[in-house]
Amino acid sequence: MKKKLLILFGLLSLITIINTISCTKCGDSTVYKVVDVYLKQTGVQFNANNQSPDRLYYFDIFHDTIYYSFYGIYMEPDLQVASVGELKTSSFGLVSTSYACDPVPASTNDRIDDIKITADHDFDDTHPKGSNLAEYFDVVVTYYHTNTNEEKYDLIEYLKRKPIVPDQLVLILKMKPKQNTYLSFTVKYTQEGSGMSSKTVKFDAITLTQ
Repeated sequence: MKKKLLILFGLLSLITIINTISCTKCGDSTVYKVVDVYLKQTGVQFNANNQSPDRLYYFDIFHDTIYYSFYGIYMEPDLQVASVGELKTSSFGLVSTSYACDPVPASTNDRIDDIKITADHDFDDTHPKGSNLAEYFDVVVTYYHTNTNEEKYDLIEYLKRKPIVPDQLVLILKMKPKQNTYLSFTVKYTQEGSGMSSKTVKFDAITLTQ
């Protein structure tokens, strides 16, 4: 009886080892490149205390006027297939490979190089017309393939990572201007990778209140 138990234990150990070896990445290995980015200024409010997936509330900017901390710039990439492949699984194993592999999510290798934000009027005493205002913005990003949903960071710190281009991104102004100011923001977005290199968008003028 003891001998049979030892044989059974050995077989179970062998199955575990084989299954571990045969567990490989499988499925769609499509890689995308970012060929364009859609940019739009919007009203936005981020609720950090909301534990649900939707912590961002978007709304229109009425009469070209908005309270400064509700001002946002929304960005979404336009993706195009860069390469398509199917990762094969090992046929060696006692467990069906349909249960012995991990799906590979769609992804891009393109990375954000920089996001520069300027205004056509003086913002405050230390940021005259044309100065980079990136330090005055936070960024909220969503990455579907990593289940990162609406996570908020300081924009400068986020850019230091040279991050992969997210599925959605919104810039939120966190510093108020010196006074109620009628101005137009310009965003220059640059990236590294197989897709586009840069895009510059100048938005319609608005009044920021405080």
